[in-house]
Order: sequence, then structure tokens, then C-alpha cells
Amino acid sequence: MSVKDPVCGMPLDPAKTQFATNFLSKRYYFDSEYCMNSFIEGAKIAYFSMEIGINTYMPTYSGRLGVLAGDVIRSSADLRIPLVAVTLVSKKGYLRQKITLDGWQMEYPEDWDPSKFMKLLPETATIKIHGQDVKVGVWVYEQESLTGGTIPVLFLTTDVEGNTQEVQ
Repeated sequence: MSVKDPVCGMPLDPAKTQFATNFLSKRYYFDSEYCMNSFIEGAKIAYFSMEIGINTYMPTYSGRLGVLAGDVIRSSADLRIPLVAVTLVSKKGYLRQKITLDGWQMEYPEDWDPSKFMKLLPETATIKIHGQDVKVGVWVYEQESLTGGTIPVLFLTTDVEGNTQEVQ
């Protein structure tokens, strides 16, 4: 089995490399201590977008701006840019639209299950909104490139245990 160093792109045999680390939900392997330290301690670019279109089967975007955000993430993975993307997720997704034969638009909710595409991190953060404690969880999706680059996409969710139905 061969993997690629996410910093320099070198193909590696995981069983033979001595440089590895876990980050979010994945194990990464490196060609050198320098590459590993660059990955761990190096500066990261935070990319925030309200919607990101990275997978056709994940209704996490509604149109062109979401598609553009997905293109930025895929290109960043291709170029191995140290980027971390942050967005929101809803199990209800965006609306599926259909045009009727007489030209009217009809909308349908699109329920989906993030666990089929991402990993839910066990940690949550608590923030106050209008005086109420709200827990925020994080789903992690990793956009991988053939060049070896990987961009973690963090999907923030309030649909976590302990929150009221009102904030989920």
C-alpha cells in the first residue's frame, strides 16, 4: 500500500516510514521530520463559507457560490495548500427543486445522513446564544487529491445530544 506525504507529495510505504501523526480523523505519513513538523506546527489558512459543494450526494450547497467554494477546496488539496475549511451542516440539507410541466417551481426537503460521508468528532464546544448554552459538534470530511494533499472540511452542527429541539 502506498500513501502520499501531504506536505511534499512523496509516495510512501506506511510500514516503512518513521514519521506519522494523527490529525482529526486520519493518520498521516511523512517523508521527513521537517515535513511532519510543517504539517503539525505550520500556519493554516482558515476558509469559511456558508455552503460548500464538495460531493454531489451531500446537499451542503444550493448553487454557484457553494460550487465555487468546493472548487477552492479541491484546488487547495491539489496544490497541498495548508487550508482548513469551515462551514455549517443541516441534516435537512438544502431544498431539492423541480419544475412542473406548467412551469411552476416545487421544493422538496432533502433529508440525508452526514455519517455516510463524514466522521463526527467526539468533542463539542459550548457557546451562549441569547443566554442559552448551545453545544456545537463537528463533522469532518476530508477532501483528498491525487497529488497527496488533503483538506479537512469541518461541518459545524448543533444537532448534538444535550441541545433542545429548538436549536437543533
